[in-house]
Amino acid sequence: MVGGFSQGGCVAAKFALTYPARYWGVFILSGALPGMFEYVSGGFQGLEGYKGVDLKGTRVFVGCGDTDPLITPRMVEWTGGVFSHFGAAVDKRVYQGLGHSINKDERDVLRGWVSEMISKR
Repeated sequence: MVGGFSQGGCVAAKFALTYPARYWGVFILSGALPGMFEYVSGGFQGLEGYKGVDLKGTRVFVGCGDTDPLITPRMVEWTGGVFSHFGAAVDKRVYQGLGHSINKDERDVLRGWVSEMISKR
């Protein structure tokens, strides 16, 4: 599993696409794939550097608050869309009234992932 919060989430997103593998999961909390603004005008154009990436079977969680001053819901939508484009099963969540922080729902999702991972060892 790979993931992070804020800048750590951005780094995790970039890492997962740069070094694709069968990750147990990728979580991006209040973060987004870096370079979004370079790509967004052309949809998914600009992703040539990720040619051949296959994340089929990888689950990805992308979440942020609708009042986050650093990461917008549009960035969550776009980041999730990129991961979906490469075959990942994406869960995108935007939380009302949440700023640049992590909430109970996100912690519960991660707890569930860790519990699953431990039980299947």
